[in-house]
Amino acid sequence: MQIKIDSWVNGAAIPEKFAFGKIPIEGRFALSSNVNPGIAWSGAPEGTNGLTGINSYTDWFAEDTEMAGNYGGYDGPCPPWNDSILHHYYFTVYALDVEKLDLDGAFTGSEALAAFESHVLAKASHMGTYSMNPKVPSE
Repeated sequence: MQIKIDSWVNGAAIPEKFAFGKIPIEGRFALSSNVNPGIAWSGAPEGTNGLTGINSYTDWFAEDTEMAGNYGGYDGPCPPWNDSILHHYYFTVYALDVEKLDLDGAFTGSEALAAFESHVLAKASHMGTYSMNPKVPSE
């Protein structure tokens, strides 16, 4: 199974327009465009009955309103402006052997991962890096 995000090369810096926060000309924080990156996948294995995607920082599920959990919309990266490390953000798509999980009400990404752990047929990830500290290299 493959995942494709055309907006940046796997392992490279996430462009500012896909982030929630950006380094401003003056000051420490500015809102960015917060554009949802286009995510595509292919090669789901035989027996796939459902696909869902999740990112590693807001538990956002790509294209799956049923799996929205506590947060159903996209917000891009927004690490602390004074953090001294480069942050890594993972977008992962899972091929599942079920169409729907037995999850109701509010739930987190960790709870969803635990619920579908035994239903994963395949998965694929795409990673990007981001920092809002101008002293931290972006790659």
